[in-house]
Amino acid sequence: MPQNRIENARRILVVRQHDQLGDMLVAVPLLRALRKKFPDSLIAVVARPKNAAPLRHHPYIDRLFVFDKERFWSAPAELRRFFLGVRDFEPDVAIVPFTNSFSTTSSLIAFASGAPVRIGVRRIGAERNALSGLCTHTVDLDWSADPHRHQTLRNLDAAGSLALSTDDLRHEIGFSAEELESGRRAAEEIRSSRPSLVGLHVGGKATNRWPAERFAAVADRLRDELGAAVFLTSGPVDSGPVARFLAASCERPALVHGLPLRPVAAIIHHASLYLTNDTGMMHVAASTGCPTLSLFGPTDPLQWAPLGDSHRYLLSPSGTMSDLSLDDVFEAAGDMLRVRRDPTVAS
Repeated sequence: MPQNRIENARRILVVRQHDQLGDMLVAVPLLRALRKKFPDSLIAVVARPKNAAPLRHHPYIDRLFVFDKERFWSAPAELRRFFLGVRDFEPDVAIVPFTNSFSTTSSLIAFASGAPVRIGVRRIGAERNALSGLCTHTVDLDWSADPHRHQTLRNLDAAGSLALSTDDLRHEIGFSAEELESGRRAAEEIRSSRPSLVGLHVGGKATNRWPAERFAAVADRLRDELGAAVFLTSGPVDSGPVARFLAASCERPALVHGLPLRPVAAIIHHASLYLTNDTGMMHVAASTGCPTLSLFGPTDPLQWAPLGDSHRYLLSPSGTMSDLSLDDVFEAAGDMLRVRRDPTVAS
């Protein structure tokens, strides 16, 4: 009977409320695989406010529930409305795809949804999920023999008994026509008459940041040697590296700051290239379809770098970001721009 419930599921709930953009976007192929296997079913996702934005207008989901944990602490009536909304969705199957750590909140949301089939993870390596008993179906995950397995594939592994598969592992943000047009106009204004448009993101976790002064040097060379227009994206915690970039740059770039995520993503979609540290904006940029060059140091690019032929990454030989060569970064960016301008150029 449980297997029939899975195969005939008409409503599916995915609980992915980790508060990290990257964690959400690497799970998009899981949503794509669900849509492929259950084309006529309704698919809903539970997300936190920060990672819900990329899922609006998304082609693979029908409903989005936003779990605002911090707000709910002071507004219990809203928490009650959230759980009533999830229960009113009446999921046949709830999935909690853990790949890095376990979340008590996610497990409880799946259980409280009332789904008769609840699919989760019992173990990741030696770490046990204390609430796995709330699931009706569990899987034990162990990637010790394949430590570089990409997080996208790990999310598919975590779906366990659904046996999901997809040949398309791209990350993806869905845009409305209005968002795309607004992004196009903003990108064209920045690009002006220059042949290409390059976005840069110099922020991120301190250990994952390439020196902002080197970003500035690359930006100057992209403008002077390749004629590119350059813009800089920044968030509320990026003021330090942005200030260092501006102090070192010969020419002040356009600064895309203070906008919500989706308008920024729509601008990036129309760029020729996005150069970024390993941070949430790396995943956002790749999910827009913009060719993305990612810089890695202490983290594993085989697990986290964007997938797809249009994206590349560079890895510090020592694991320290400052050991990435400025010339190597500029040459890789230049190669990607030339391929973008002329698809017949070999990559």
